[in-house]
Amino acid sequence: MDFVTSADGTRIAFETSGTGPPVVLLGGACYGAKAWAAAAGFLAPQRTVYAVDRRGRGASGPVDGYRTEREVEDVLALLQRIGEPVELLGHSSGALLALRVALSGAPVTAMTLYEPPIRVPGGSGRDGVTERLIELVAEDDRDGAVATFIVDAVGDDPRLLDAMRRTPFWATAMALAHTLPLDTRLRDESGLDGMAGLDVPVLLLLGERSDERMRTGVEALAAALPNRVLEILPGQAHNALREAPDLLAERMLAAAHYSS
Repeated sequence: MDFVTSADGTRIAFETSGTGPPVVLLGGACYGAKAWAAAAGFLAPQRTVYAVDRRGRGASGPVDGYRTEREVEDVLALLQRIGEPVELLGHSSGALLALRVALSGAPVTAMTLYEPPIRVPGGSGRDGVTERLIELVAEDDRDGAVATFIVDAVGDDPRLLDAMRRTPFWATAMALAHTLPLDTRLRDESGLDGMAGLDVPVLLLLGERSDERMRTGVEALAAALPNRVLEILPGQAHNALREAPDLLAERMLAAAHYSS
């Protein structure tokens, strides 16, 4: 594990592996650097892989104020350490963060984005969730925060919550509940503005089994980006990072020089 210091003094942890052109991996809600271990293993023979613990996760410093700009600065600090243009691979809200980094003018050569929950009419998520999550975290109601995120941000049926509480995922999510407002705030602040001017090549990936709201958002983003390819990952829903890391890595490597 290594560290960079972000603009506000927060230490951001990352794990490095492999050899080749650099790619930075940014996970979604409840995912830290270690969640990328399998995908990183598939990428490492052809890429130098930097898997990031976003702030508040793993070995990184604490969340402070739930400001999206701080997360962008965290990635920019890592890019400065790397010292050459990079690819970005992002999952879910990590894909939204990748877009924000690219829009900042950072030296990004290409992006692979798996199901960014972009804010569009009919897309994923609901407005007002971030404020409620911040309240629940302040009250140390981690169970309530995770349940609110699952139902109101992800859109799962509340009748599934009891079963989910009995899975290993719930303990992981509870431990990272304080970071969930960062994920929903990224969604709140990530619409289609500016996308038409983003000329970085983008591979957009959508799971074949993902719901209509996710499809609506990803297809709207694809229509807005000028230099993109949209592909479907067969048999996958939103958790392809965990369930099909080999397929995710394979698509990124196959699209090394993608363009529309």
